[in-house]
Amino acid sequence: MTRPFAIAIAGIVLAAHAQGARPPITIEGVFVDAANGTGIPNARVELRQRHWGFPLEPAETPLATTTTDQKGRFHFTGSWHGRFRLWCFSHDRRKMGIREIAGEQRDIRIVGD
Repeated sequence: MTRPFAIAIAGIVLAAHAQGARPPITIEGVFVDAANGTGIPNARVELRQRHWGFPLEPAETPLATTTTDQKGRFHFTGSWHGRFRLWCFSHDRRKMGIREIAGEQRDIRIVGD
């Protein structure tokens, strides 16, 4: 094995190890109705990773999906990092809310219009 190839393999292994060692983050909040401010139960919440795609346009990769509880609360935990976008849809898809965040976030309030 050539020296540059061995160095490249070692770099890949170290990067993979660093990725696996990342501590989990928490993203949580509530999806509320704009008309009355109450939580929207049984809504679908999608967590998507924001990044630059080709040709240098914003792109999103789905990471996780959950459903809000009876008070409209949602919760994600994972070893992600960077910028995210949360997409919220009521069970009948009449209410929708979007919120962009970076890193760990708690007490997020997303208003469904």
